[in-house]
Amino acid sequence: MDPNALTTSTLRSETTRQAFSRWLRQEDRTKGTVQSYWKQFLPFVDWWEAHGRPAWTPSVFDRYRSFLESDEAGQHGALSIKTIKLRVLAVRAFAAFLTSQSHWKVNPAQYLSARTPMDPLRSDPLEAPAIKHLVAQFETSEGGLRDRAIALLLATMGVRIVECCRLNCGDYIFDRYLDGKKHWLLRVPSRSYRWRRKRLVVTDPVKASLDRYLACRPPGEPEEPLFIVSDGRFRGQRVDPGGVGIRLSKAFRATGIAHASSAGHSLRLSAVQFAIENGATEAEVQKMLRVRHRESARKHFDKAGSKQPVILGAERLVTQLSDLS
Repeated sequence: MDPNALTTSTLRSETTRQAFSRWLRQEDRTKGTVQSYWKQFLPFVDWWEAHGRPAWTPSVFDRYRSFLESDEAGQHGALSIKTIKLRVLAVRAFAAFLTSQSHWKVNPAQYLSARTPMDPLRSDPLEAPAIKHLVAQFETSEGGLRDRAIALLLATMGVRIVECCRLNCGDYIFDRYLDGKKHWLLRVPSRSYRWRRKRLVVTDPVKASLDRYLACRPPGEPEEPLFIVSDGRFRGQRVDPGGVGIRLSKAFRATGIAHASSAGHSLRLSAVQFAIENGATEAEVQKMLRVRHRESARKHFDKAGSKQPVILGAERLVTQLSDLS
């Protein structure tokens, strides 16, 4: 498919849909995302046709983004924030698909932002006392110690729930790090890097919780899941991200903590806020979150500026919860 010879019929063809869907599945996108992206990409084709089929350049994608935010984009007025995001992400993904076919050297839509001016950080980072109150609610059973360790992974190292669930026993290691010294590390499978494992230094609260959890759960081989179901007919199997999110949300409600979006996201961004308060730079926050673009880390600096970096990266800057170890 030559981007310079695109037509509306080519873009809407079943062949194009199947090729795009195959590429998305290769990128580990879910079935729902594959279906949604195709559906949300088609309005761009209509807009592109109505505006004379301009070449696909960054400025054209910016014009389309501006159109989505206008009152003309929807049949009954302005589109919702969610719809704008989906349509932007779908277009960006389709441009990445064409780039992967060697039609472009650089994806012209790679810097097209899915965040709107009306859409602030979808989180409300918690203060340290609230997190301490939260983790104190978990039981001392195997399942309770597991969920406590996951909560602290989110709150002190910025790990995502889905990444926690993909950890294996062999990912918890004692090895050398960037400073040449040995530390307890986690090889975290990072979603933003197609699940390649990135090393993070384990914070003291996480190490204490992990050690307590591992002492009470059955021993596991290096390739077996680190966090497992503790009871019932699925005992021993890898925990599900949805189940972890539900249990964290229940713990939030039980302690009376309000949060703007998901419990997991609030905990993850609490770690970022702690690191910024302790002097983390944008580069360190980017490393901590394991995101590919600096812009994804920059939005956390509305209330705090860059200061002097530290050698071990942002995950060692979260000292507000050190007394939990």
